[in-house]
Amino acid sequence: VEVRPLDLPPATTEALRERFLLFYTGVKRSASGVLSEQVRRTIAGDAETAANLRRTMELAGESCAALEAGDFGTFAELMNKHWEYKLERIPAMADGPIPGLREAALAAGATGVVLMGAGGGGFLLAYAPDTVPVRAAMSAAGLAELPFDIDTNGVC
Repeated sequence: VEVRPLDLPPATTEALRERFLLFYTGVKRSASGVLSEQVRRTIAGDAETAANLRRTMELAGESCAALEAGDFGTFAELMNKHWEYKLERIPAMADGPIPGLREAALAAGATGVVLMGAGGGGFLLAYAPDTVPVRAAMSAAGLAELPFDIDTNGVC
């Protein structure tokens, strides 16, 4: 894993604050339970899993480049690709109400929606050029929005 700070213009940072929405799905799960099959296949040298993880790593680089360029349209598309790759790798990540919640956000105008963490529950991150209808749709679905901010120092 390579970590590097992103060089984001102030307008991009402000857009991140305004147009990215984080919602708690209300679904609790064990991350280790969701990831156990992926870990097993990775350790066994499964070529399909390895290829998926490589594509996911490439998406991370493309996502960084899109953010640094202030290209939120591309970033939203990459969020959706990440969802697809994660679903291929971990079908259990989208159990229960998660796919319907994602579709509701997209139908309300979000252009990119991804499940954070291991999947199976937890938090949905949505990019919405117009946040009002997405907030309304997620509220109607019973999801709580979690405010967040951008931290350039990392976790101590």
